[in-house]
Amino acid sequence: HGSAEASAPAKEHVPKVKELVYDFRQACVSAAPVEGGVAQGMEAYMRNQFKFFGLKAPLRKQLQLLFVQDHADELQDRALLLALCSALWDEKEREFQYFSVDLLRRYREELLGGGTPAEFWAAMRCVEGFISSKSWWDTVDGLAYPGTPSTLAYLSVPS
Repeated sequence: HGSAEASAPAKEHVPKVKELVYDFRQACVSAAPVEGGVAQGMEAYMRNQFKFFGLKAPLRKQLQLLFVQDHADELQDRALLLALCSALWDEKEREFQYFSVDLLRRYREELLGGGTPAEFWAAMRCVEGFISSKSWWDTVDGLAYPGTPSTLAYLSVPS
């Protein structure tokens, strides 16, 4: 089953999730290299399994940090966060899946601890959907290993 099925957003979250995905897409498009050689190289490296904008990791992580800073309050809503992760995963460019994994890792404690059992299992179904669709070596490790705070420091929003 796909990620959208595993974490279908509540109707009230659909417009906001679409807006957030659009915002991140626009940031990626604006930052992507004009010449497509980088994206083609990334696609070839991944055996043409996925499309890329051609954003190298440091730039992509900077865009993600800016996004998280701009939307920190909204990302506190567990249902919205899971719906966003699912919607990002469903996009065709690989940078979206990387961002989804990074969001899950950044907010793992919020998603897996302190909530209701239903909220916990919703997060687990979301991850299960990711593992069973579009998974490849580049995302599986991020889904399997939550990382340490220092590895995700770039997504930490200063207090």
